[in-house]
Amino acid sequence: MTPDIVFSHEEINSQLGKRNGVGLLLRNDEEKNPISKKIPSLLKVLNNNDIKIDTSDMTVPSFDKRDIRKYINTKLQFAKTKKLIITDRLHGMILCYITNTPCIVFPNCNHKISETYSNWLEGNQNFIHLVDKKNIDSFESKAKELFSIKKIVKKPLDNEFSPLIDAITKNDK
Repeated sequence: MTPDIVFSHEEINSQLGKRNGVGLLLRNDEEKNPISKKIPSLLKVLNNNDIKIDTSDMTVPSFDKRDIRKYINTKLQFAKTKKLIITDRLHGMILCYITNTPCIVFPNCNHKISETYSNWLEGNQNFIHLVDKKNIDSFESKAKELFSIKKIVKKPLDNEFSPLIDAITKNDK
């Protein structure tokens, strides 16, 4: 068992002080969780006029593969410039981890997000919070906490890839 391979992307250092607005990276497909319907009403408590919305699919569309870095950099740039990201996408949560961006993540209809969060992030960082139907009332307090965060604290996941590296190395011999 290892973290999603995207966690291995080189960390992007960005300062918390140079960010603004709230970014949304939301599903627009069959994996959307019904809890996502509450997001528009939850956003009203933030009183933030600078809400940027990105509902585009995080998968790579059909295009020339030479453009892949440009596509990834666009998503990374979007995340690293925001004071807060709200997402219901696994890779939206991981982009926030990579860019040290405060994030509230809602689980999707399968267990990819909640399992990834509980296995790799819960208790190991202070800037990504999972909000599900059991603690939906904590959205406003979690958002305020993340808006006021001064320092990102996180445990690197580098060593967690050892089982995968060992398996690849073993099979390569």
